[in-house]
This record gives sequence, structure tokens and C-alpha cells, in this order.
Amino acid sequence: MLVSVAVRFCTIGLLLSLTLVVTSTESEASSEVTPVSVSQKDIYRRLLKHKRQDHALAVKTISQIDDFVKQYRMIELVLDKLFQVLADARVQINVSGWQPDMPFPDNEKDREAVAQVIENTLLFGDILLRIPDMTHEIYKSQTRRRELVIWSLQLCNETDVFEHAERKLLNLMSQELGVIPMEEDYINPYRIKLKKPSAPQKTPKKKQRQPREKKPRLGGRRLEL
Repeated sequence: MLVSVAVRFCTIGLLLSLTLVVTSTESEASSEVTPVSVSQKDIYRRLLKHKRQDHALAVKTISQIDDFVKQYRMIELVLDKLFQVLADARVQINVSGWQPDMPFPDNEKDREAVAQVIENTLLFGDILLRIPDMTHEIYKSQTRRRELVIWSLQLCNETDVFEHAERKLLNLMSQELGVIPMEEDYINPYRIKLKKPSAPQKTPKKKQRQPREKKPRLGGRRLEL
């Protein structure tokens, strides 16, 4: 009973956390007092660091669910929400005409859409690399997601807001998804390795004793004296 309540609480908490990641960018930005000379991109870089801490906590919570069905359902719910947010943000960005090589948008709605793409692409990468087998199965259940992820990865790679850690994450998730070729030394340690069944050991056959050949005795019967 306690486990069930805890998991339900985690589900609500994670979905709420994801919603906050998506919707709180502008409120946080507007609450900070920043010099006029600081660009919107620099402000967002600082905000992104806090978002990444939220992502790490969410992924850790998901990975610690030890019930397969509940963990699967959790990832399914998060990805459904995540890809819906990405799709909506893509529509807004296309309408605005904003391109990654342009300055960070001044328009609040456009800026929020760009932030949603960046944050949810990174969050998807976190979940994919940490819980790869289950995430691959859920991700592949809807083919339209691949095209959306390729678009979001391209936008993120062309957006100059990331530090080394985020750029490395984008590279690793691109390899994991097969968007780019895997490097020779690429290994995801969280992949479940299927052990090859060991060949049955042959029991050594017992050597059959061969009957000894009777050698002819010298002489005939013993003579009784």
C-alpha cells in the first residue's frame, strides 16, 4: 500500500516538475533583476543550469522505481507530455520565423517555445541514456517522434546556449538514436546485456572396461605326485 501511494506521488510530482520546467521559464526570468546589457541568451543560460538540476532529480526518481510496470508507465506518461510540448513549440517557432542563428527571441511566447525545445530535448536525452532499453521501446511506438527529435536536435546543436556537458549529451543521444553513426568506443553502460546461453557441458563418458584376453598357460594339468 505504501509503495503504491509513493509511486502515485512520484508520478504526480514528476509530471508537475515537467510542467514547471516547461512553463516557469518566463516567470523566473522576469523575477531576476539583471543589467540592461545582459542578453536574453545569457539570462537563459543561467536559468538552464537550474533546469538541469530538476532534470537530474526527475530521472533519478524514475530510475529508482523497482517495479517494471510502474516504471514503464511513468516513462510513457513523461514522454507523451514531453513530445506534445515539443510539437507545440515547433509550431510556434515555425510561425515566428525564428532561426537558431538569430539572437534569442525578445518576444515572450517565442522565447518560451525555444526554451521548451531545448529543455525537453535534454530531458529526453537524460531518460534515454539512463534507461535506454525501456525508453527505446516506448519511443519507437510512435514513428512521428523520430522526425520531431531530429528537428529538435538540429535546433539545439545550432543554438549557442550550451556548455560542454550539454553538447556531449546531445552527441551521445544522437548516437544512441542512430541519428549519427556510433563511434567505435561508444558504450552505454545502462544497456541490458543479454547473456549468451552457455554451451551445455558434455559429461565425460565412462570408459568401458574391455575384457582381458586370456593368455594360454604353459603346460597342461598339474601332475599330482
